[in-house]
Amino acid sequence: MHSTLAILNTSLALIGILLVRALIARSRQRAPYPPGPKGLPVVGNVTEMPTSHEWLKFAEWADKYGNIIHLNLLGQPMVVLNSAKHAIELLDKRSNIYSDRPALMMGGEIVGWKYTLVLTPYGRRFREYRRFIAKLIGGPTQMQTHLPLEEYETRRFLKRILNNPEGVAEHIRKMAGCIILKLSHGYEVREGHDHLIELVDTATEQFSMATSPGAFLVDVFPLLRYVPAWVPGAGFQKKAQEWKRTIKQMADSPHEFVKKRMDEDANIPNYTSELLQNETLEGDKEFNIKWSAASLYSGVPHRLTEDDIYEGYLIPKGSIVIANIWKILHDPKLYANPFVFDPTRFLPEDGHTPATDPRGYCFGFGRRICPGLHLADASVFISCVMVLATFGITKTVENGTVVEPEVEYTSGTISHPKPFKCTIKPRSAKAEALVQFMDEEP
Repeated sequence: MHSTLAILNTSLALIGILLVRALIARSRQRAPYPPGPKGLPVVGNVTEMPTSHEWLKFAEWADKYGNIIHLNLLGQPMVVLNSAKHAIELLDKRSNIYSDRPALMMGGEIVGWKYTLVLTPYGRRFREYRRFIAKLIGGPTQMQTHLPLEEYETRRFLKRILNNPEGVAEHIRKMAGCIILKLSHGYEVREGHDHLIELVDTATEQFSMATSPGAFLVDVFPLLRYVPAWVPGAGFQKKAQEWKRTIKQMADSPHEFVKKRMDEDANIPNYTSELLQNETLEGDKEFNIKWSAASLYSGVPHRLTEDDIYEGYLIPKGSIVIANIWKILHDPKLYANPFVFDPTRFLPEDGHTPATDPRGYCFGFGRRICPGLHLADASVFISCVMVLATFGITKTVENGTVVEPEVEYTSGTISHPKPFKCTIKPRSAKAEALVQFMDEEP
């Protein structure tokens, strides 16, 4: 009885809030919203929002309504930018009002990812996080000091491929984790199972699920966060508490590892120890150091802080603004035959104008651009070059038949290719010996 009354009261309160928000929005509207699917009264486009692979649905709507589309999620405006032009004009050139983050109720508020750089609102803490991280991995100049580590971890990566080519996806994740943990906390990842690598992998997967648009009703109805876990339909509460423990452990465990090594005078210089030694640890400074380091492990939406008029359309204050990077990188105006693997499109040969460098889009936009873009770009380049120099990667042949890989991707804020069959072998006996006996020292 009490649970029924609680649900009824919550529902009535939500309806009242939605009606008030709709009236306020209508009274202040000075220009039309961008085009988009019409939606239903009161609930808007909630029933049309995809629960997985949302970038594909956004791209479909873009083909129908245009490259800037407006959605209404129970009174919460959302704008999706499906072209590089719109993303640059708004998120780059008007970054002073497009750099906030929406309060993602599930992933940010309840689980706790709001403390990391990726979901921290634009303000003092955000700027401090960026300042901390810029000291470590800032621009190309700082990157030069990290190249030996990246080459060292890539050599370890090659040996893992040689010993277990079927586990290449796991090896890729481990290599990335090895580099980040060494830089952020001076932690040397062991071969085989490593508890911190497994913890980071788990937390990253949970982040992807917790922040995926449309995945949790509490993101649309924030008042649901107060519904007890035992109420039918509130199973998200149990999941949130489990994920909250994971992210807390991900932030606390490596931080305490660094402090212990510093106390023992056995520390390997790293991001966290440098800040702990050189910053004045007053107020919430150590808290910010710990969570900025956790941020190094992780296309999250932007939030508009004031009304904006763009190309005659009103984008209202508080709008969630998403750059559909998938659509941008598959735009045939930028990349002819975008679904065809053709690296030559980027080469300036025979008077051919090379295609736009995708690195200008894939790391995000404006003041929210990924702070680790130079680190990631160098790591991808080094690993690709070293793998291709030593291994041949071909389609698998089974019973005389070539197995065509199916191109499928996981859903969520972080998307990976789904497992597919391929054959990875050393290019020659010399290449195999090179990998097997290469010096692993950084």
